[in-house]
Amino acid sequence: MRHSFVAAAVLALLLTACGGCDGDSPDEPEPTEDAASLLQSAYNTCSPAVEAGIRQVMYDDDPPLAEVFSIDEAGESIVISHPNNATHFASVAADAALCVLEETDAPSSILADLRTSTLRMGRQSADYDNVVVTWSLRASGGAPGGFQATFDES
Repeated sequence: MRHSFVAAAVLALLLTACGGCDGDSPDEPEPTEDAASLLQSAYNTCSPAVEAGIRQVMYDDDPPLAEVFSIDEAGESIVISHPNNATHFASVAADAALCVLEETDAPSSILADLRTSTLRMGRQSADYDNVVVTWSLRASGGAPGGFQATFDES
């Protein structure tokens, strides 16, 4: 009887370890046609915070989200722009880019590069995990105040 109990426990352990041994890995979700791209998922996660940031700094003249943070229909390209020349609004755009970087698990070196960018550095780019990100700061009327970034998934 003791051997039957041990054999049953070992069998249960083996079946659990191999996910039921039906050939499917328990760690890999089944691909679906509805699966969102990496950038689409990041956009969906970051949009509420970007909208809140727009409302916080713009008050009555809120530009629509699409003027600041947009994604193409295929979900493979995000554009972040700065439609207003106010310096404080550039922080909303930069925060949107940082959110996308974090949501797409960008290396910390890329986040650091974006955080420490200056006007003199010009347009910068980096790539990681099939994502290419390009960003730049721009002067506005002689003063710093603009930010733009694009993310493209290949």
